[in-house]
Amino acid sequence: MKNIKEEIGRNFHSLDTDPVPYDYDDNIPVTTVATQDGKWQVKIDVKSNPEYSVKSHTFEDEAMAKHFARQNVEAIKRKLQNESAVRSFVRNYLILIL
Repeated sequence: MKNIKEEIGRNFHSLDTDPVPYDYDDNIPVTTVATQDGKWQVKIDVKSNPEYSVKSHTFEDEAMAKHFARQNVEAIKRKLQNESAVRSFVRNYLILIL
């Protein structure tokens, strides 16, 4: 039996093989800063839907701040995706019945 020596998901023809960071979206800027008292502060803005923005939260260390930011950005992206999917469904449904 022949062994296949390759990995699924890796493309050596691409120049940049690093994963896309969670804060890459221009619509969802994430601000993570260190405060003077040694804590970390995170604020997330959503330009297209300001109601999804997250107010400033303070954390004891950088890892907790980044985890909070990553979790919230993923939740916001899911909300935006679901919102556009529902709009598309309703639009298509109305086109069919009208």
